[in-house]
Amino acid sequence: MNRDNEITDNVVRKCGRLYWHSPGIWAWQSGHNLIARNHVYDLPYTGIAVTGRAVWSHDGRGEAALTVRWPELGK
Repeated sequence: MNRDNEITDNVVRKCGRLYWHSPGIWAWQSGHNLIARNHVYDLPYTGIAVTGRAVWSHDGRGEAALTVRWPELGK
């Protein structure tokens, strides 16, 4: 499980030169994280992206459907 990460006291800049839509810090499908005291600047898209699943399909298809531990979620 992706959780309890700490991203602190960093300088993140000039990301997205090859892929303009690249965030400086990205937390995806993760929880209990600390993102604090970072200087994030000079990016063409976004500094910090905190996202989850876009599609909730239980059939094993769709965006990263196999990364979810479905039995733990129940119905």
